[in-house]
Amino acid sequence: MAQGQANTHKPPLLPAAMIQALKRWAQTCFGLLIAAIGVAIILALASFDPADPTLNRSTDAGVSNLLGFPGAALADLLLQTLGLASVILALPFLGWGWRVGAARGLPWFWTHLLVLPVAALCFALAASYFSSSSLSSARYSLIGSWPFDGLGYGGLLGDRLASWFYRLGAGLGWAPPGWVAALVGFVGGVLALLAALGISRAEWRAVLAVLGRFGRGIGRLILLYGLWCAGVKRMSPPPPGASPKAAMPPGPPLKSSVKRPENKKPAKKASGPKKNARARSFPISMLSPAAP
Repeated sequence: MAQGQANTHKPPLLPAAMIQALKRWAQTCFGLLIAAIGVAIILALASFDPADPTLNRSTDAGVSNLLGFPGAALADLLLQTLGLASVILALPFLGWGWRVGAARGLPWFWTHLLVLPVAALCFALAASYFSSSSLSSARYSLIGSWPFDGLGYGGLLGDRLASWFYRLGAGLGWAPPGWVAALVGFVGGVLALLAALGISRAEWRAVLAVLGRFGRGIGRLILLYGLWCAGVKRMSPPPPGASPKAAMPPGPPLKSSVKRPENKKPAKKASGPKKNARARSFPISMLSPAAP
């Protein structure tokens, strides 16, 4: 009976080492696929052209977007809804792809995915302030020209959130200035983005350490460049036409006319004869009794 059960156990088709290698390869490919989504969003937004055909605009002109018609449609949809804050959607995909590809795991994936829209909405609220303030003038324009008339830099959702924020303040009897909404949106967006990235504290410390070493290296290069420029400037010949400085002939050192006061030591007072503090001893013969 035991022999029959032993015969039913079949050996694995592939060695254990090869199975582990295939698992790591699959994780790496899946991580690259997730990171490719973030790269695609960035490329679509970076190559956006208002003249490209989209879902709500039909033209006979060719598509100039790097990702073709899908990229043009995606960029148009994101910019109209979230504005400049749509770039935030690409960052978590890059972080998730790195974690999955490096076999670090992503246990709270659905939580990170649900927090991502919150981060995008908060940044859209912050971006809507700059479209309505003096920073959006021709002198301080954040971008060349915003192609969507009637929408701010935060898109449709950013403008709606800003109006709701002002209505909430008016209902409480307080008219909040625009920078308060921008500050609330920025702080909330940063916190939500950090939660969406799924990076642990140890990984953040490692990233900050790498950035610190990089910053120190850049500082040293700048210092060396400054020293090199100073040395070249010192060794360079004077420009033509400049009068050279007349060199002073060598001579004896100049003596100062100011007389220094002499350090005279005070004269010692003449001391009299020293008194002998010890009492004069009497001869022993005077103390002996007289002879009869």
